[in-house]
Formats: sequence, structure tokens, C-alpha cells
Amino acid sequence: AEGAALQGLLDWFDQRIRTALRVNPKNYFILSQRALPSAEWIKAHPEELMRLEDGTANPCNFVSFGSDLYLRQTEDYLERLIDFISRQPYAERVIGYHLWSCTKYDAFIGGAVPNRKMKDRKDFILGDYHPGAIRRFRDFLRRKYRGDSAALRTAWHDDAVTFESALV
Repeated sequence: AEGAALQGLLDWFDQRIRTALRVNPKNYFILSQRALPSAEWIKAHPEELMRLEDGTANPCNFVSFGSDLYLRQTEDYLERLIDFISRQPYAERVIGYHLWSCTKYDAFIGGAVPNRKMKDRKDFILGDYHPGAIRRFRDFLRRKYRGDSAALRTAWHDDAVTFESALV
């Protein structure tokens, strides 16, 4: 969020916190924020959407958590939100932030809704094949197995897998 949109979000939080504190000045808050970009952002950045294994856009139309642009902008927004809250007289009443991203269940990545209608498991939509997501997954594997390709192959029961070929 930028400019007026950002200020609108900050004002929204501010108004609700101040209202709740007028009712009970002893309230504490965990601020919950949905971390999905707007429809306008998605339209402007279709290359940042989750990808299927064949490289086409995931039909769920969700942003990829491997998108460097999305992650940078989300981090910038959160820094601004936290900075704004920290300068308010009620700052000590805010004890946490809860970031959520999915529309139904925060444990799924891009396939729960369309998969409900699938009869054949081979047609299920799973994972994110956005280049940034693949890079981050492979970086995770390198850390998990401490760069040891033999340990990766053993754990995956696959003599051919490497840190450069591993996919979700």
C-alpha cells in the first residue's frame, strides 16, 4: 500500500484501537493483517502469481510467496505499520502482529478450492513453481542438508536429485 491507501490502512487500525481503548483502557491487541495484494496489484504484476508445474498461472490467482517484489513490498508495508503503531500513545497495548494470507485455510498453498472438485489425485494442484519459490525451496534444502547432496538423495530416496533439480 502506498500514499492514501497506506494512510487509510493506518487510520483504520488507529480508529479501532482508540475505540476499543475507550471501552476498556486495559485492552491488549494483536493486530491481524491480511497479506494478499489487491486485485489491481495482481493485474499489474501477473508474473508474480503462483505457477503450475508447466509454468502457467495457478487458477487460484494467488501471488507467489517466492515473488521478490511481493515480499519486498509486504516487508515495507509491515515496517511502516509497526513504525506507525510504535509512535502512538497506545503502543505498549499492541503485543503482537498476525499476518495471514489465504482465503480459507492458512495451511494450503494454491490448490484447496479447485482440488475439492478433482476426482483423480493426479490432477491435484499442489505447490508453487514460480522461479522465486523454486529458488527459495532449494535454498531451504541446502540449509536443511547443510549442502550435502548425498544427504538430500538419501532423505528423498532419489539417487538423481540435486539441489539444482529438486522440486516441491
